[in-house]
Amino acid sequence: MQITAKGQPVIYYGEEIGLTVANDYPRQSNRYDYDWTKADDSNGTYVHYKKMLEIRKNYSAVFARGDRKVVMASNDSGYDVISRSYDNTTLYVGMNIRDAEQTLEIPVKSSGITAYTDVYSGQEYTIAQDKVQVKIPAASKGGTVVLVPSGFSDGLIAPRIVNLAKGKTTSLPSKLTLSKSDGTKTLVDVTYSVQGAPDGVSMDAAGVKITVSEAFQGTQLELEASSSEARVRFAVKVVEDNNKITLRLHYGRKANPNEDLNV
Repeated sequence: MQITAKGQPVIYYGEEIGLTVANDYPRQSNRYDYDWTKADDSNGTYVHYKKMLEIRKNYSAVFARGDRKVVMASNDSGYDVISRSYDNTTLYVGMNIRDAEQTLEIPVKSSGITAYTDVYSGQEYTIAQDKVQVKIPAASKGGTVVLVPSGFSDGLIAPRIVNLAKGKTTSLPSKLTLSKSDGTKTLVDVTYSVQGAPDGVSMDAAGVKITVSEAFQGTQLELEASSSEARVRFAVKVVEDNNKITLRLHYGRKANPNEDLNV
C-alpha cells in the first residue's frame, strides 16, 4: 500500500525479502543480518517488491503527486480499491488481504477508453457498462492489481455538463478532446447543435452558446458536438433555476463621520 501512496515510500532494511525481527520483547532486538540468499526471484516477497517498485517508477508522477480516492472497499471481505489521478491520467489499485482470490467489478473511467491492463499480472480487462471485472490474487500471491488504460477508441469525448438551467444562456466548451486508438489525445475546436429542434431552445450563430427558455417543457436535451474529424452525441439535464441570492446590508455611521479626517 505504501508504494502506491502519495509522497516517497520508505522500505525498512530487509523488508523486501521478508526479514523479520527477533521476538524478544522487551529487548526489541534489531533485525538480523541481511540474508542475500533470499534476494532472488525464488522469493515471492522479493518479486512482489520488484514489481511494485517498477510500477511506481513507470507512473511516478501519478503515485507521488496524484489525488487518491476510495473506489470500493470491504472490511469483511478484506479488499480495498483506490484510484490515483494526476494530469489527466487515472490508475486503479486493488488490494486483497485475504488468502483467496477475489473477483470484483470495479467502476472505471471509460470516456475514450475501452480496456485496462493490470500491469502487475499483464492481464487485460475490457470495459463493460463502465466497469471491469477483475481478479485480485490471494495475499500470498501478491494480493495486488494496478490497472492502467490500455485500449482506446477513436472519437470525441463528450463534455461533462452537469445541467442546463431554464431561463439562462450557457456557454458550452469550445474545445473537446479527440481520442485516437493509439492513445493520443488532442484538443480540437467544436460546435454544437440541438437534436430534435425542441421548442424553447436555441443556439447562437457560433454554435457554442445555448439558451433554454422558461417555456421549455422537457427535463433533458440531446446535444451533438462536431469537429472537422468526428462528432459525439450526449444528453444533458434541464432544471429550474432556483439560485436566488438575497443580499442585506446593515450599516451605521456617526453623526459626523468625517470629524477625524479634518474635512
